[in-house]
Amino acid sequence: MAIARLALGAGLTLTPRLITAPWLGKGAFGPAATVLARSMGARDAAIGAGQLASLGRGGTRGWLTAGLAADVTDLAATVASREELPPTAVPLIVGAAGAGIVLGLYALAGAQN
Repeated sequence: MAIARLALGAGLTLTPRLITAPWLGKGAFGPAATVLARSMGARDAAIGAGQLASLGRGGTRGWLTAGLAADVTDLAATVASREELPPTAVPLIVGAAGAGIVLGLYALAGAQN
């Protein structure tokens, strides 16, 4: 899970338009969307890196909670703006963020601190 979040974050940071086009449609090609996608990518990469660094050392709960909060926020923001987004947006984010939420809750249930 940590590696997937780190990879997605790096992808968003390095190629924001490629990844955000199905989510944001034509809006993904504006400079504001690029800035936000890169900052979201950096957020996810940092959370993934933190999760990786904490493995075997305890303290994963905080990183898992941060990832869960990010996924819930992404899902809520997408659903709230669904009328302005392309038809691919909600299924894409329900799948991606939904998987992150389910896996995050599962991991939190077994996390040690």
